[in-house]
Amino acid sequence: WADEAHVEENRALYQDKYQIADQVFDGLDGYMSPEAGFFLWLPVKDGGEAAALKLWKETGVRVLPGAYLAQGAPGMDRAAFHDWASAAAGRDAEARFDATLRLVGLLTSRLARAGAGRPPDPEAAPGEAALAARLSPSPAAARAWAEAAQDIPARAARARAVNLDPERIILDTFGALDAAARRAAGG
Repeated sequence: WADEAHVEENRALYQDKYQIADQVFDGLDGYMSPEAGFFLWLPVKDGGEAAALKLWKETGVRVLPGAYLAQGAPGMDRAAFHDWASAAAGRDAEARFDATLRLVGLLTSRLARAGAGRPPDPEAAPGEAALAARLSPSPAAARAWAEAAQDIPARAARARAVNLDPERIILDTFGALDAAARRAAGG
């Protein structure tokens, strides 16, 4: 367990591959060099599935649409979803990572209070009270958000304790947040 040589070797391999990707995709609108993680996210039009199938049929290159790696989040801009996770998990991003997890914790607890009849006062941003009333309209929704306020940070802490990929932790956190929203909506 004390042998970290293989870890350093794999990191170097990924860095080499990311440098090649940076050269190949330089100038591609929307391409951002990954700061961390195992995945290279590319912007695609008309959905990832069609692009993945076309790439496979025309070139023999197999890729996985990014949407397959994210839970739920209907209506969410997938590129923005992954950009946030990548930015919050990249090199020198510990503060962004921690801030993202703290914001999710604050959001879920404020939504739980709103569903229990205590709307946000003062509002953290204009319109927060209206959004909270829509996302947490009842005591049952408040319970769903209260459970999320406990479960999501605990889940992220467990993942962090076993040294999981920070980007994956953020993606999982957003997926859990989406699942909580569906439970709160009764779905």
